[in-house]
Amino acid sequence: MNFNNKLSAVLNELFDKQTQVNWSTQTEDSWYGTFVIGGKEYKISIIRDKFDNFYMPWEVVFCLKKDGKCTTDITGTGDAGQVFATVMSGVQEWMKSERPNEFVMSAAESSRQKLYLRMLQKYLPNGYEVSEADFRGDGFPAQFEITRAGQGINAFQNTVSDYL
Repeated sequence: MNFNNKLSAVLNELFDKQTQVNWSTQTEDSWYGTFVIGGKEYKISIIRDKFDNFYMPWEVVFCLKKDGKCTTDITGTGDAGQVFATVMSGVQEWMKSERPNEFVMSAAESSRQKLYLRMLQKYLPNGYEVSEADFRGDGFPAQFEITRAGQGINAFQNTVSDYL
């Protein structure tokens, strides 16, 4: 087995270990859930904001709950593969239910950016595309925009006719 095949096998094994997301809220505008890995509790939030009659794109955020707060910092727990696989499993479950046209995920660290991209490419259902909007030069994290193929990101999904 050559190096690329070994690396691919290790990544597949890493991403295939996941746990169940326990959803506490599932509404038309928000999904909130938690999961536990290695005795640590994580939170996943999938939300979209509404301004007047316009919806912003869904946003996927997850964090480690620590001392009553959530942190998105790299924690060094050694469970990153299992955490990311669980997050993507939750995202897949949400996508199956909500069938979103678009959503976004952000990552500040370059190692996470590469991991998120691989994770999205592996787990997204057919018919979705991933693009990266890199705002790092402005002090912002890289943002991954996930859209149905051919649609592109549209921050305001509704049209003027929704007001009429």
